[in-house]
Amino acid sequence: MNTSNTPTLTKVEPTLADLIAIINDNASDHAQRFNRLENQFSGFTKRQDAVELLVYKNDKNIVILHRNSVDQRTAFTKSDDRTIEWRRSTLTPNTLRKL
Repeated sequence: MNTSNTPTLTKVEPTLADLIAIINDNASDHAQRFNRLENQFSGFTKRQDAVELLVYKNDKNIVILHRNSVDQRTAFTKSDDRTIEWRRSTLTPNTLRKL
């Protein structure tokens, strides 16, 4: 067997240009991943801001409803007190005897 015509496999060492190309390809992949993550995070923060705004509005509405409830109770109590005072003023001893 003639071995002089048979090609032999030799290990080829990468050149500096090959290594730079590999690094640039990886950097591009990392940049794309980073951009996707940044977009996802941006969407997440927008949704979180929207939820926080809804919570703030709900808290504000609860405070207003509570204040209105207190005002209504106060108005009812004042009205009830006036009615009681009016009844006391109209009830005289003569009126009580007639009842």
